Amino acid sequence: MFCPKCGEVLEDGARFCGKCGAEIPQSQQSAGGASLKPVATPVAPAPRTIGKLPIIVGGLAIVAAAVAALALFVVPAIFGGGGNEIQERVNAAALSYGGAATANGSDYIYSAEHRAIVRIQPGSEEVEEVLSVPDEAGATYDAPAFYVTYIAADGGLVYYISQDYDDDQGSSIYELRCVSTTGEEDRLLLDLSEGDGNGFYSTVMGLYAFDGKAYLVVRDGNYNADDDVTSVVEVDPSSDGDPRTLWSAESDEDVFYSNVIVTTDRLYYLKTEYRDYGDSNLELYAADLDGSDAECIYDPADGAAVSFALSGNQLVVWCSESGRDKQEILLVDSDTGDEQVLYENSYNEWVRLLAVSDDAVYLESTASNVYDIVEWDLKRVPLDGGEASVIADDLDYYNPTAFVSNGRLVVLENGQNIASGGMRAAAYDLENGEVIERYIR
Repeated sequence: MFCPKCGEVLEDGARFCGKCGAEIPQSQQSAGGASLKPVATPVAPAPRTIGKLPIIVGGLAIVAAAVAALALFVVPAIFGGGGNEIQERVNAAALSYGGAATANGSDYIYSAEHRAIVRIQPGSEEVEEVLSVPDEAGATYDAPAFYVTYIAADGGLVYYISQDYDDDQGSSIYELRCVSTTGEEDRLLLDLSEGDGNGFYSTVMGLYAFDGKAYLVVRDGNYNADDDVTSVVEVDPSSDGDPRTLWSAESDEDVFYSNVIVTTDRLYYLKTEYRDYGDSNLELYAADLDGSDAECIYDPADGAAVSFALSGNQLVVWCSESGRDKQEILLVDSDTGDEQVLYENSYNEWVRLLAVSDDAVYLESTASNVYDIVEWDLKRVPLDGGEASVIADDLDYYNPTAFVSNGRLVVLENGQNIASGGMRAAAYDLENGEVIERYIR
């Protein structure tokens, strides 16, 4: 069974993803391991808990089936314009699965401890609440009125997705909202909750913000059908006009589009074609914001690529072969397809791509065959082919995500489920792994 948001392999019957905290559709809970394609059917939110779910990584066949829903991590030096600031902003959105944003020298995360969107800044361990989530009226347990599932920031605004559950429709409902960086003028920008009660849904898959506009990645479909449409929608908070759809692509039982990453002028997305006997072929595409000039920029020969990062005109590719026995971090030239091995796991080691800076890749490293990862090492791998090194060991952040921002590596603990994002947060030195600041303890 796989997470419909990030593609993590899950224990049968799991209600939430142990990696990104997403809700697991009821249809997938009942289908167990037989489900090969992600399904976007949400279920009702659970009470706030900080427990742990097992993390399971299966064989190559499972990786190939799940890869369409795994995160596409982008370092947009290839965009043209914007430099490191744009790079860090897109990374924060992609590497944290929407749980963090950075703009104008400040970082914003959702903290389950504060139950709020909070601001953290380099040079200070002080945490400032920007938006506090109110309690649900009449709840019999300590529950928020809604869950914050995605954050983006630009200029003086913080955009966010509020997620609640509609009993009448039997599905999760989403709103795109924004609030000033000072916590004022919280307002609705786009209501995605409208449905006809016949199984139609809209699910948010990503949120980005540039140049005074928000860019929403939305998947629309029907619970009773095999096809859905993934779109990029532009929302201008200063305009009363309707949102504008920039790009869309229809998935069906044979083709699936996923992991759409939005930059200032380009889109990146995965296209997976399903074949007989559970086989699939994955391609990474780049296109203009309107979908024009789309081209395949990488086609893994063995179908074993798990996630990607873009750095300049090169791809950082995390590959897994024969289950967890062999994993590699590759540097691939997007023009020629030439590959260079940056890192190959050692015996009895499992690695996961966490973050990418201008000159290094950061990995979560632990012993293989670990059913429930509770301690791990932070490894730094130079992009120039230098020696990999452990820069922090025995970290116990459960289900970590990370992003590079303002000259430091911010690591977040994400707990068990949608209600546990940002349980802890700290900044690490990019070179030696020392803790610079602890924001949430």
